[in-house]
Amino acid sequence: MERNLNYKRLYWDTLVQLRFGVYYLSTYRMLLEKWDTRIQTFLAITSSSSIAGWAIWDEYGMIWGGLIAASQVVHAVKHLLPFQKRAKALGGLCNEQEKLALDAESQWFSVFEGKRTDEEIFALRIDLKRREQEAVNEHFKSQSLPTRPKCETEASRRTEAYFALYARAYATEES
Repeated sequence: MERNLNYKRLYWDTLVQLRFGVYYLSTYRMLLEKWDTRIQTFLAITSSSSIAGWAIWDEYGMIWGGLIAASQVVHAVKHLLPFQKRAKALGGLCNEQEKLALDAESQWFSVFEGKRTDEEIFALRIDLKRREQEAVNEHFKSQSLPTRPKCETEASRRTEAYFALYARAYATEES
């Protein structure tokens, strides 16, 4: 049984994966920025209001003492938390991933129209994957990025919405 690899489909799937990556990374970055904002807000509120709160709510001194202690611990370990470092790395990687996705999309027309040989399509795909790996290595040299199912769900939703444009264009062409 002879099997033929569908190079157009392979390229399309690579294009979809790259766009998914853009949306996943940007969603993940927003999540990290929210957590960093929460931590910074907690520290700001506890440091600026704890003295006044202690005097006003003397009967809740243990609560205020706990909040002050917690804020001191958070402040002491804040530099060990990965939020800011990961968010910065994600910003750079997301920009590069967006460029790759746009490069892939700009080549899609010639692939779709059959203006590329299977070898050329495969070479384009390998080049995109290689550049993607180089970007990941550059921005995440010494850290990892844990998987977040909520970010995956949001990225899938946004990817489907993005590529619905192509589906509408194909449907319009057939009408």
